[in-house]
Amino acid sequence: MTLLQKKLIDNGYKKDVSDLNRTMKMTDTMFWKSVSDQRGKKYHIEIYYYPEGKCGRIPLPETIQAEARFHAGDGITDEPMFVQLSTKDIDKIEAVFEKMWSTLGIGYISQW
Repeated sequence: MTLLQKKLIDNGYKKDVSDLNRTMKMTDTMFWKSVSDQRGKKYHIEIYYYPEGKCGRIPLPETIQAEARFHAGDGITDEPMFVQLSTKDIDKIEAVFEKMWSTLGIGYISQW
């Protein structure tokens, strides 16, 4: 397990290895978690993990791609919105998605 993978697990992400991830995102490994508060489930974060490797002779560094799934919650539509963020800083990913959720007044996926 790399330091990046350990940080994801330590931050509460669950690991999912699936061929479906490979089909959709060109990797078989995704880390995910739901973000909730006392009122309900706010959004989901999915982080696609790309291990260090090579493309031909070109070395590729370990990297991730983060995606948040929000719901409009406007009473008219419950269609999901997806926002991508490309950084390896897990704390920044979580802070940016939380700020988006609170600033834009995005609704809950579900309430308790």
